[in-house]
Amino acid sequence: MRILFFNDSLVGGGKERRFVQLIKGLNERGHNDLHLISLSDVNDYPIIYNYNINLHIVKRNMKWDLSVFFKLFSCIKKINPDIIHTWSIMTSFYVSIICKILNIPHISGFIANSNGIKRFSIYSIAKALSYGFADVIVGNSAAGLNAYKAPHNKRKLIYNGFDLDRLKVLVDISALKHKLDITTPYIVVMLGRFEKIKDFSTFFLAADQLLNNRNDITFLAIGNGSLFLEYAKNIDAKKTNYIRMLKFRNDIDAIITISDIGVLCNNPLYGEEGISNSLMEFMAFGKPVIATKGGGTNELISDKETGFLIEPQNPGELASKINLLLSNRTLLTNIGHNAKDSIQKNFSLDKMTDTYIQLYSKYV
Repeated sequence: MRILFFNDSLVGGGKERRFVQLIKGLNERGHNDLHLISLSDVNDYPIIYNYNINLHIVKRNMKWDLSVFFKLFSCIKKINPDIIHTWSIMTSFYVSIICKILNIPHISGFIANSNGIKRFSIYSIAKALSYGFADVIVGNSAAGLNAYKAPHNKRKLIYNGFDLDRLKVLVDISALKHKLDITTPYIVVMLGRFEKIKDFSTFFLAADQLLNNRNDITFLAIGNGSLFLEYAKNIDAKKTNYIRMLKFRNDIDAIITISDIGVLCNNPLYGEEGISNSLMEFMAFGKPVIATKGGGTNELISDKETGFLIEPQNPGELASKINLLLSNRTLLTNIGHNAKDSIQKNFSLDKMTDTYIQLYSKYV
């Protein structure tokens, strides 16, 4: 079974992490005839070179570069895949017609959040093409499939999967804390791109509130994005020892290991999560999580059992929940254990990989 994946890039992000994990899972089950077409040579996941997958770069000159269509047609015809699995709205747009011309089954997997698409936009045209020509529309949350109004006769829900082998990571906690110059007993982390949908403002305001009364917490905000510098310049200079901003890192598992709580805040004005990889990762490592309610997050977290769901843009509630967990070690530990059990039962890489293989097999 020759599978061709198609994505915009391998820039650091949850969707890309999910893709790399799937390749690992497919390789472990003997599926090695895999190809990836990327529209960019940016790659924040060099680990992919350890797997059996052929990489093809087809660069575009602009975001919606229609000339790419002819380059893609030639590349796809040469690869001659049994199935094409696209991972973004633009790649689904490019491939929809090509798949029909070449009679190749097309799985469109661009639904990874719960935002939906505005009417009368280029994205709505791309969505219509995908829905009309793709054989299957995959979403990683029921909320996302509903928000995007995916056709019921084509929709398929496949949750993200966490690679449980990652739990075997050995971390020298003291050495890593020393490297990051962290001296506090507690660490609270938010992972994500510094863009409008990720509400780092609420995270920083909650940190500021807590640091007015306690000095035993370090808050780490980690990721890339266009708003990185804007957030950085607004951090209180007196609290920079306790509120840190770090660029995208490849040692996320180690960072999670030394943390006590994982946070994910969203601004609903700009969209909602599908199934968040960062939340899954904290939960898999037995860390309690606090996240903005809504979208696929409600499918991942059971409030007060595997984490806490809070109202959007409410730094006071976030600060209160962080304080509650850090002040009650038993509660922190129990919620962390519940979270870990939930990931192992419902969101494992094995389960995700097997579901995708079953789906591919229907069309090959």
